[in-house]
Amino acid sequence: QMLLRPALIALLLIVSGVVVKGHASAPAALAFNLAATVTCVAVLSYMGRRFMPKDAAVAKPVYLTSQWAKTALSMMFITSFTMILNQTDLVMVGTLLSPRDAGIYGAAARVATFLTFAINVVNLTAAPMMARFYSEGRLDSLQRMLNWAGWGSLIFATPLCAAVIMFPGSIMQLFGPEFAAGAGALTILALARWIAAVTGAAGYLMSMSGHDRQAATILGGSAAANVFLNALLIKPYGITGAAVSTLLTTALWTGLMVRFGRRYTGVWPVPSLRFH
Repeated sequence: QMLLRPALIALLLIVSGVVVKGHASAPAALAFNLAATVTCVAVLSYMGRRFMPKDAAVAKPVYLTSQWAKTALSMMFITSFTMILNQTDLVMVGTLLSPRDAGIYGAAARVATFLTFAINVVNLTAAPMMARFYSEGRLDSLQRMLNWAGWGSLIFATPLCAAVIMFPGSIMQLFGPEFAAGAGALTILALARWIAAVTGAAGYLMSMSGHDRQAATILGGSAAANVFLNALLIKPYGITGAAVSTLLTTALWTGLMVRFGRRYTGVWPVPSLRFH
């Protein structure tokens, strides 16, 4: 879903631009979004039926309603707090500064987000395996998988982060000359996303090992800290202040996830030199 839906939207926008020879209108963009979403739902439904094990189709269902409800509530809070962490800086820049500043900051944030692409893809694939390995007590297999995932993300994100740090102005000017003012913010946001990329499996480890309530608590506290820091830093320091608040809160929640993930599961959710 995270790969197919954006790809379909981009394809539809490109085709629209070629056919209409101009920018797509807002209603057209919404229609493309809806079409891509419906297509993803159809594809996922087909794949679910196509690849479901035969034994699962005839197995007698077991309902753990109370347990599922508690987990669903925790997951709802995790998703909500993650959205707050990802969007608060941009919203508060637009509120406390100006739409122009929000546009510049938004462009910088979009560029920096690309650094976490690899770990997001890996997490989606590895999450069910984390749950299985942990429930079966196969901690060596879990540690090995987390190690490879961490190194893969590190190898992907580090050169990108280095390029952004070396050429932030040139990258921002790709959006237009006025966007060069966001070079400093882009550098700081790239560091924040690099931290998230290297430690990004820690949050999934907490959730998939049955510690979703603790993960929600960490993200909730970090989201509150993010709002406070943005309110404190944006006015005096502009978009650079927003980027600094994002960097600090990213370091906060990822550090806590790594620490408590290690405490609760006994494995390190960050890259190490031990490939056992």
